[in-house]
Amino acid sequence: MIRYINIGATPKQNLNTPEEVISYLNEMTGRKFKLKTKSHLDMINTLLNRGYCYPEIVLVINFMVKKWKNIDAMKKHLRPQIIFTVYNFKKNLNELRGIQTNEFKIINQQKPAI
Repeated sequence: MIRYINIGATPKQNLNTPEEVISYLNEMTGRKFKLKTKSHLDMINTLLNRGYCYPEIVLVINFMVKKWKNIDAMKKHLRPQIIFTVYNFKKNLNELRGIQTNEFKIINQQKPAI
């Protein structure tokens, strides 16, 4: 039997620019990061240049928000400098991949499709 882990609905899954990624992060966290901050855009572009794609970025954002948003000590870490560094991003994406291979299926919707 497959157990589902719902990491939250994704109202915008078709992100096409680093600015849209920051906007999506703002939407999911309730924060107000500037869309044109060079360091944030550079981190996202670095991920893209290393072969990661926008759907993976959305997945990691959703995962981190689900994991930390309701923990006071951790929600302050839901920011671009933490989520989009290559080391942290790779670690969190690998954690998601590990969950998915151990009898879990990651979903990005309110209910799993059957």
